[in-house]
Amino acid sequence: MGASAAGAPLHPVPVVYHIQFWSSSRVVHLVEELGLTPRQVVVKVITDAQLKGSPELAALNPQKKLPFMLDTDGQTILESGALCALLLERYDHSFRLWPAPGHPRRAKALQWLHYGPASAYPLAVKMFMATFGVDPTKQDIKVIEDTKRDWLRGPIKVLEKELADGRKWLLGEDYTVADIVMSYDMMTMSFTGVPGAHGTCPRVAAWFDRASSRPAYKKLYTPPS
Repeated sequence: MGASAAGAPLHPVPVVYHIQFWSSSRVVHLVEELGLTPRQVVVKVITDAQLKGSPELAALNPQKKLPFMLDTDGQTILESGALCALLLERYDHSFRLWPAPGHPRRAKALQWLHYGPASAYPLAVKMFMATFGVDPTKQDIKVIEDTKRDWLRGPIKVLEKELADGRKWLLGEDYTVADIVMSYDMMTMSFTGVPGAHGTCPRVAAWFDRASSRPAYKKLYTPPS
C-alpha cells in the first residue's frame, strides 16, 4: 500500500509543511538540529491562506492545521510528537538527540515529546492570542492573568522540578529533543511580552538562555527584519 507496482516510494523524501513560528516549528527545529538536507527531508514553507484554502493541502490534511508531513508512501502523518519520534527513529541512529531504547531517560524523553504540545502549548498559544498585536486597552486582563497563573503553576513548575538537580538540559548534560520541544513553548510565551511569564526560577531562565542561544533556534525564531 502506498508504493508503485515496482515497490518504489511515491515520494522521494518526506515533506514537512511549515509556517514560521507555528507549531510545525518543533519539527523543523529537529530537522535543523539533526542536520538533515532536502535530500532527506523537505521543509515546504506555506502561508496561512494556502493552509486554509488550498484543495491540495486539504486533501492531505482535512483539519487544515499544522504540523503534518507527507511521507514517502503517500501517508499524511499528523502531530508534532509523532513526527519528531518518527524522524528520530529514521535519522538519529547514534541517539544523539534522544536516549536509546532501554536507557533510563528514554521514558522522560517520550514524556516531553507529548507534554509540550498537549500541556504547555495550549496555555502559550492562549496567552499569545490574548496579547500579540492586541491593543493593550482592549486586552482581556482576566484571561491574561488566569493564563499566566496556570502557566506558572503548570509548565514552569514542571520545568523547575526537572532542573532542580542542576542539570544543564532537561534530560541531563546533553541537549536533546526534549529541549527542542519545550523551547518552542517558551519562545511562544516570550513573544507575549507578559512580565514574569517565565517565572522566577534562575535554573529555568539559564536553561532557556542556553536553548535560545543555539544556531538552529536563532535561525527559526528570529523575526524577519
